[in-house]
Amino acid sequence: MDQVILDGINKNVAPEDTLYFLGDFCFGGHVRTPLYRSRIACQTIHVCRGNHDEKLDLYKNHFTSVNDVMLVKHGKSNFWLSHYSHQVWIGSHKGYIHLFGHSHDSITGIGKSMDVGIDTAYGVLGEYRPFSVEEVIS
Repeated sequence: MDQVILDGINKNVAPEDTLYFLGDFCFGGHVRTPLYRSRIACQTIHVCRGNHDEKLDLYKNHFTSVNDVMLVKHGKSNFWLSHYSHQVWIGSHKGYIHLFGHSHDSITGIGKSMDVGIDTAYGVLGEYRPFSVEEVIS
């Protein structure tokens, strides 16, 4: 399973791209974090902590940033990123898009929100891989 996920990331995210990982970076033992990070070619990875990331701060130097939530601007779009789904979020009344993981494709987004976890990606795209920003916006 881990290799399929890592292959899906590396097939779709170039080394010069930016990857936003919305939690649960390394399930089953935090000591694997450096190994899994080293197997991802993308150099810029921002992580929003998930419920299985309680020890992630031990490995902050392996990532570009580690946060609980993030507000990101991409072109004309603003994104509120979190591991968890929110019913309202910063900028929700201004058209900001909320992206989340955690729910394993079991929660339908509210308004401009979307579960972007790999379970959802498999159901929508047929692959365990990250969504591109273009796919999210469309």
